Amino acid sequence: MFPTKRPLAIIALGVAVAACASVGIAYAAADDPTPITGTPVMSPYQYSATVDDSEKPQSLDTAPALISAALARKGVQDLISATIGGATSTDARVGNWFYPVVKVSDADRGGGVLPLWEAELVQGVLADSLATTDDTTSGIAGAEVTGVLPDGSKISLGGGASDIRAHQVFHRSTTNAELTQTQQAATQVIQKFGLTPLSVQVLQPKDDALYVVAQIPAGTTFSHLNDLQVALNGDPLQYEAIYLEIRDSAGLRVAVTNANYRVGAGGQWIDPSLEDTIGGPPHG
Repeated sequence: MFPTKRPLAIIALGVAVAACASVGIAYAAADDPTPITGTPVMSPYQYSATVDDSEKPQSLDTAPALISAALARKGVQDLISATIGGATSTDARVGNWFYPVVKVSDADRGGGVLPLWEAELVQGVLADSLATTDDTTSGIAGAEVTGVLPDGSKISLGGGASDIRAHQVFHRSTTNAELTQTQQAATQVIQKFGLTPLSVQVLQPKDDALYVVAQIPAGTTFSHLNDLQVALNGDPLQYEAIYLEIRDSAGLRVAVTNANYRVGAGGQWIDPSLEDTIGGPPHG
């Protein structure tokens, strides 16, 4: 059994993306415009404090090189391949569409959220780099993500793209010392919420993106999932994307949540027995 789809207070979506019941992921709904923190500048949405419009749009010919670089980048482990083409539906948004294929090694308990997030990291770079206007959908108009299970069968993980401001500037750690400082700051936030950090990584699809796995210590409870993500994000938002996984004291995933502020997508999975206690966005 998987939790039913519900709107998330992660970020607003200009184009709704479908929930994938196969992996139990819920996605932000188009009619839920509440961002996870702060108030975005509207039309297109801007979540960063600043933008840099000096960046010139790259041609579509550069897309294969951008994808290859992403495939080789540390932290993007589940992306098998990716192509860019036209929309497969006549009623879809016109423009370049992103078609990534990702490994889903564990489809249970929110296991599809991480590979989907990795695909969206690449999508964000492409959308921002190819954008010909101040809206990233002029670079990538939509996406359809395919997951490959261990037995070789394929499932749809959904996908989408929102009207997001191109060339947002988030925090970028430029030295090893800055990377360490960023990791330490996130670690301190996690510990303040009473959790044990298991993995804190700073990925750099373009600017910093935060990957966090934390554990609930034995004999304690955790009920502040949404508050933790807000605290990790910072205000204004420091990261172009964030992945947050919570495990119980036995090491079992009990909650997974993510957001990408270049793509305009976010999702989560929460153990059904903890939906009303772990502190995620309210039921829709």
